[in-house]
Amino acid sequence: MTEAIALNIYSDRIGAKVVACPTAPNPGHANKQRQKSYSKYSHGSEQICSRMFLFLHTIGKFRLNSLVASFKLNGLTDRLHGNSNRKPHNVLSLSSLEYYVKFLLNYADLNVVLLPGRIPGYSKMD
Repeated sequence: MTEAIALNIYSDRIGAKVVACPTAPNPGHANKQRQKSYSKYSHGSEQICSRMFLFLHTIGKFRLNSLVASFKLNGLTDRLHGNSNRKPHNVLSLSSLEYYVKFLLNYADLNVVLLPGRIPGYSKMD
């Protein structure tokens, strides 16, 4: 499952939706632009609190906030972690790997230790 689902996490599977509300939610308050928008969370057709939404999707507040920030910055795209284009520190080049394999095969041929009672190249006595 990719993280590109961002605000509507798993909405196709379980019908969960997050609706951002840019204006004040209470009609008694002045309708001015909010500095921080709030979100309504729902599961199916039922509205749920944010703690239940996080529990159902097994994510934390930090993860949800980073998904929202990524969605606002990049839109609905896959997220890449910071180590995506780097090789591991212990990677071997192909020539080194071939050299080590050849060495081990030659060493095994020259210094083979036979099991007692075995004849090389002869599998069964029928």
